[in-house]
Amino acid sequence: KVLNTYWNVVKFASMYMEIDGFDPEKHPIAEMEKYFRGEDRWMFSRTEKMKKTVTEGLESRELHKAARALEDYILEDLSKWYVKLIRDRSWSEDEASQNDKLASYCTLYYAIMQTAIMLAPFTPHLSEEIYQHMGGKKLTVHMEDWPVCDESLIRDDIEHSMALIQELVETIATERAKMGSKLRWPLKQIFVCGKDPASNDAVRMFDEVLKQQGNVKDIVYTTSDRLPRDKEPTAFSEGQIVIDFDVTPEIEAEGYARELIRRIQQMRKDMKLNVEQYIAIDVCAEEYLTKLFGTWKDYIAGEVRAKSINFTDSP
Repeated sequence: KVLNTYWNVVKFASMYMEIDGFDPEKHPIAEMEKYFRGEDRWMFSRTEKMKKTVTEGLESRELHKAARALEDYILEDLSKWYVKLIRDRSWSEDEASQNDKLASYCTLYYAIMQTAIMLAPFTPHLSEEIYQHMGGKKLTVHMEDWPVCDESLIRDDIEHSMALIQELVETIATERAKMGSKLRWPLKQIFVCGKDPASNDAVRMFDEVLKQQGNVKDIVYTTSDRLPRDKEPTAFSEGQIVIDFDVTPEIEAEGYARELIRRIQQMRKDMKLNVEQYIAIDVCAEEYLTKLFGTWKDYIAGEVRAKSINFTDSP
């Protein structure tokens, strides 16, 4: 499972990097640093901590600890979280977001290559395959120096904030399940009430990530005396949140648009289309839904790479 997950991260990275002609030598960390987002800095910090733990595990002959650190890093930090966060950035094509996209590639490339070297004593052949595929400079991965943890890249404040965001995303998902609220349908808003201003600030650092991963339209930061009284608060480790499940006509329209996008993406996958291939779409739906889809037509087209969307009775 772990190696499959790592392999899929490499496939994802190399596909998009190839499309955009990304060359890691032309975009070193020192130059890209000014374009890094908080989540990129978080990934660098997690990567350095992983290197430190794996090295300590090997040096103390506690190999299970070293392997576990690699497992957790690949499954949780790299695949389940960071790759999920940068999907939209990899997809963007406008000129203005080029440096933002390249910053995510630079971060992902670093994470993949450092992982290949750290994995080399455990899985020599797989590490070699990935190292060569991603353009490793040495004759073999096994000629690389053992990576040394770069303490300057470790950011405990950023890691603390991101851990709170991950906890809140899980809390929202759990509450959604209780309420029977569909994951793809956006929530109108959530109210965040930290135990003190520092807790609110820690969440605020990544509130765009919370909106994206929690599928929330708006976040209101407040104090306990100002929480809505008509809704039940839910506790998290540093305070409480209140989730507003009210469905407005706008939320209904966006919810159905996302359902349609998911269906089309699945069809693209089943048809084994390349990521960059464009498609034409015919949609047959009842009149009410067609109206809702109409308001999100451009967004749907952008998400699924459609040249045209045609609403018809006989697709």
